[in-house]
Order: sequence, then structure tokens, then C-alpha cells
Amino acid sequence: MTSSSLMANSVVPTYGLYVPVGAAGSGKSMLSRAWPADAVLSLDAFREMVAGDAGDQSATPDAVAVLELVLECRLARRLGCYVDATNAKAADRAKLVAAARRHDVPVTAIRMETSLAECQRRNARRSATRRVPQEIVDGQYRLAASFDHVAEGFGGIVSSHVIAALPACRSASDSPGAIAAEGLTIDSGDRYRL
Repeated sequence: MTSSSLMANSVVPTYGLYVPVGAAGSGKSMLSRAWPADAVLSLDAFREMVAGDAGDQSATPDAVAVLELVLECRLARRLGCYVDATNAKAADRAKLVAAARRHDVPVTAIRMETSLAECQRRNARRSATRRVPQEIVDGQYRLAASFDHVAEGFGGIVSSHVIAALPACRSASDSPGAIAAEGLTIDSGDRYRL
């Protein structure tokens, strides 16, 4: 099965809630290109909207409130959503799963497959106002690596490599997952395997 046929059968970016789980620098924003622009709910964009600076961490509570409001409205209309945030904390993911359940839409986790070293390398290249402290990236990576999507109520999980192999993402020259995801299958809708 090719990644494109897998996408057609298992991951439909225009419907449901998609939750990437990974550290800063893992490529979540790059993957958002697989979704229509209106479906991408970016925590950075909401920080920019409420505070005039996407890197202003003090604006995070307000940005999250706006993101959650937009998420509820879109899910009520049965519109797809991709939540572009680290989603590394179980409590944050629980809110997203609960929102999907309230609106009876499928919720899928996307496991970001980027190594910690690559996350740190990308993070170091960011501007000073957007750079995340190294110890926070380390912590996000550990939290994301240990989550159990089944126990948390996700309907499925897919590797970031599957999404990154889609044409919308492959066009990016810096794509971390530009490799084809040939042979990847979804096992009972909840686990991926290569």
C-alpha cells in the first residue's frame, strides 16, 4: 500500500481532528500543509493574533482560549482541524479528545518521528524570540515519546512520515519526511508499522 492510498483510505485531512504530538522543531507546522489553510489551528498564529508576537509565551493562555473556541465552532460544523501545537502534555491532549467526543468526530494522533537531535538543531536556527529553551524541548520530547494514544482515547495514530510523504508536504525543500512511506499500513486503525 502506498502512502497516497493509505491517505485516501485512512487519513482524510479535511475531516476529523488531527493532533500532532512532538517537541518544538519536530515539523508540525510543515505537516500542516497537508490540510486546507482554514483547518490549521496554530497556537503560534493565535499568540500572534492576541499579542502581536507569536513567540510571546505570556500570551499562551489567551491564545489557547481562542484556539479552543475556534476548535469547538469548527467541530460543531463537522469541519476538519489540525491543531498545530506541541500537544506534548496529556492534559492538553485530553481537552482535544474531549472536544472531538462532544462533537462525535474522529480524533487521530500524529506521532512526530523527528529525532531529538534534529528538533534541537531546528530550534537553534530559530530567531531569538521564537527559540525554545533546550531543556523545554528535551522535556517535550520525553513527554511526547511516552504517550499512549489508546489509553487517552484517540481513535488512531499515524506516523508523521505518512503525512510528510503527501504532495503538499513533499514540495517543501526542507521536508524532514520527504522519504516515501511505502509499505506503511495502519493496523486495526490504531497503530502504524513500517
